[in-house]
Amino acid sequence: MIPREIVQPMIEPISRKLYKTSAPWSYLDTSGILANKPTLISIAEGFEYDGASVPQIAWTLTGLTPDGLMRYPSLPHDWIYEQKGRIRVLVGNTHAVLKVSRKNCDKLFLHMLKEQEAWFVWAYKNGLDAEYGGLEPWRIRLAYTAVRVGGGFMWKPWE
Repeated sequence: MIPREIVQPMIEPISRKLYKTSAPWSYLDTSGILANKPTLISIAEGFEYDGASVPQIAWTLTGLTPDGLMRYPSLPHDWIYEQKGRIRVLVGNTHAVLKVSRKNCDKLFLHMLKEQEAWFVWAYKNGLDAEYGGLEPWRIRLAYTAVRVGGGFMWKPWE
């Protein structure tokens, strides 16, 4: 089975710790984490984020920075946090507002890290990438743990 191709968002640095999207970006969640139907998240050009709110010490430990492999899973993660878990999406053919818990937002982050790893492994094995640039399972687990621990300070749920 061919895994989903990963489309990294286009970002540009604003400061040492802040990035913004330089083009619109969408992600189709088929995992069932956000809703029981495929759910399309669309993030506009110009959205500013810091890379999943993972503490900088975790960047050093994991080798993952928000401008590298982390930008794929961290963009929707930070966007959901910024929206306080209340997001406008397309579920099936219907526009909807979903209330996403912090736990499910962080689960989506983990899912996307694993999804990205599956793509890198498949692409490398099939000669589509000259060198393997994926994520070892320990790095995925450490990034997820850092988000679960550090993200609690940033989460402000819907009112």
